Formats: sequence, structure tokens, C-alpha cells
Amino acid sequence: MDNKSTIQSAGDKNSQMCKSVENFELILQETCIEHEDNESLKAEYFKNIQEVSKKNNDTLPAKEILKSN
Repeated sequence: MDNKSTIQSAGDKNSQMCKSVENFELILQETCIEHEDNESLKAEYFKNIQEVSKKNNDTLPAKEILKSN
């Protein structure tokens, strides 16, 4: 693999990461509404992550994100 291919590959990976972060931020904004309890917020947040990830063919680790919270 030459330098140009390596740089292109790294650029593609960065682009994918940025897309994931943008999707994550959109999901966060959409789900920052009032909930009576934390569990309902987590359930809606998880649902939105799955829907947006599928729509954008993204691979956000939704279950891992929720486990850490």
C-alpha cells in the first residue's frame, strides 16, 4: 500500500467517525425531551440510535453506549 492509499484510507476512516459523531449528536438533540424517569429516556434514546444507525447504514455501538451509562 503506497502513501496515497494509506492517506486515503485514513481519511475515509475519519470521515466515517465524523459521520457517526454527527449522527450521535442529532440523536442526542432529538431525545433531550422531558421524561418522567431515566429508563424511559434510555429506551427512547436506544430506539432512536437504532433507527438512525439503520437509516444511515452506520455502526454505532448503541448497546455499548447505554451499558456505560
